[in-house]
Amino acid sequence: MLLPGHLLVSYFFVDHVSRKIKKRKLFIITTLIFSILPDIDILFVGGIARHHQTLTHAPLFWILVFILFNLLALALNSAFIKTISFGILIGAISHMILDTFGMSIGLSWLAPFSWKDYSFLPLNFEYAGNNWWQHYVRSTAFIIEALVTTTIIVKRLSEGY
Repeated sequence: MLLPGHLLVSYFFVDHVSRKIKKRKLFIITTLIFSILPDIDILFVGGIARHHQTLTHAPLFWILVFILFNLLALALNSAFIKTISFGILIGAISHMILDTFGMSIGLSWLAPFSWKDYSFLPLNFEYAGNNWWQHYVRSTAFIIEALVTTTIIVKRLSEGY
């Protein structure tokens, strides 16, 4: 999934589940940041084809970050840090789920114990080569992503956002 899809789907989800959270804006902002942050590895691995093979795309890594932030929140008795910890978890895990269902090389859900990739719509980068994006925009996954994105935008506009 591409950046706009990660942001919009995460926003749509978190907007609905966060209505009773006291620090709602902080939770939404943190979730949105961490819904795209796992893709920062693109800058360090030399391109999109290998970026799912790093710790930023390992769910266990984000679960550990969540636990550490929760322990810090507990030690400091901080609702602010606790809100951030849940934003981190929801944002990062939503990214992992979307990368598994979207057209990609897949995601190693069991990393670092196993780097086997899981994907419902695998993208073969050897086939796609340097023009992976041309292959992607012709795919079923891209059509689904475009429809979901459009639906979310239209729904928000119709609600007066």
